[in-house]
Amino acid sequence: MTPKYLFDSNICMDLLRPHRRNVTLMTVVRDIAPEGLSMSVVTYGEVYDRVSCSRQPVQNLQRWREFLSPFDVIDVTAPIAEIWAELRGSLRRQGLTTPDNDLIIGATALHFDLEVLTLNVRHFQRIDGLRLMPLFER
Repeated sequence: MTPKYLFDSNICMDLLRPHRRNVTLMTVVRDIAPEGLSMSVVTYGEVYDRVSCSRQPVQNLQRWREFLSPFDVIDVTAPIAEIWAELRGSLRRQGLTTPDNDLIIGATALHFDLEVLTLNVRHFQRIDGLRLMPLFER
């Protein structure tokens, strides 16, 4: 299945917190899952870093691996890197700085025409042409 959505790291982290799970967020994700879910390898790395350094790394890594089952993990390729570089340069010329990881996630979404699911649109809204599904914005 071709994915339609690209998850930002903050969505994954919220869904992995068993004691703070947002039922509405879980419902939205469950409802869109049949349309195809994906994440950038950058998101994979950001979340893996957080769960492996947590207070319960063994349990959290197991939960993370189970969570990944419906996702396509998308590698960064040369075309994605080129889009990232163009975005970064354009924003820099405007005097705007945006974290590189968010720009790579945005570049991935643009390259594959995916809609980004995020809890924080602040950085992503700077990317022209990027489709966002802001969920419960912080």
